[in-house]
Formats: sequence, C-alpha cells, structure tokens
Amino acid sequence: MTHVMCVIAIVHPMTEETQNRFATGGAPFRRYRAWAACHELTLTVFQASNAWGEDPWLRSQVRLTALRAPSQVARGASSFSTREFRRCLGRALTALDRLACLIELGAELQWIPATDKAKIEVLRDHAWHLTAGLDRALKRGPKRKRPKNITIVPGASG
Repeated sequence: MTHVMCVIAIVHPMTEETQNRFATGGAPFRRYRAWAACHELTLTVFQASNAWGEDPWLRSQVRLTALRAPSQVARGASSFSTREFRRCLGRALTALDRLACLIELGAELQWIPATDKAKIEVLRDHAWHLTAGLDRALKRGPKRKRPKNITIVPGASG
C-alpha cells in the first residue's frame, strides 16, 4: 500500500510592508531611530557600568533594564501586528522609565558617578522621546490619500 502525500500551499500576495521586512534581511528593527537610540543607550550603560563595583545587583539590574528597551523595539518591529508593535513599544518605554529610577538610586547611593548619570540621562531621554514618537505614529496610522478621480460636491448626499 502506498501513501500519497498532498501539500496544499496557500499563497496570498505580500503587502508592501511585508516585502520591506524581508528586504531588510530579517532585521526590520534597524530602520527605526528609536531602536538605534535605545541600542546606543545600552552600549553606553554596559561600558559605564564596568566601573561600578559597589553593588553587583544594581549593575546587573541596570544592564538588564537597559537591554530590554532595544530588545522590545526589535521584537515589535518583527511582529506583523501594529497592536503587538505598540505593546512592545510600551514595554520599551517602561524599561526606559525603570532605568531612570535605577540610575537615580545608584547616583544617590554614590555608586554611580555623576558624569555617568548625566550621560545616561541624556541618552535615555532621547531614546524615550523617539520611542514614544514611534508609538504615537503607529497609533495615528498611515496617512490616507483621497483618490484623485473622486470629486466631493458640497451639500450632496450619497
């Protein structure tokens, strides 16, 4: 007795957005300035935190929190849902707020030098504003253009 295997492929046209995601080599997050700012912040935190020897718990929490922001932007950028992308951006903003809290605590306990705190705060604020701006842009949705072949007559009802 032979078995016949039948494979059914469902093919639907790829949207322009989907084509753009594949065109970036599977890393669509790289085209977002919010991700680049979060990534720069993370690199700065990792480099600066090498000198923070007082409390390994605080250093690890700061590093993990800083790493969460660009990771969430990347995760959202690779999803095919605007809703999921916005959820991930919300998590990235939460991580950036938590980072500010941890940096403030470390500075008050004099475990983080004032120069490191100032540099990280500037980068964090920049990353926060870009991420929040991206979230607002996704909330608004794409700009819709009125078709050129339609004329709207004032006072006419359809």
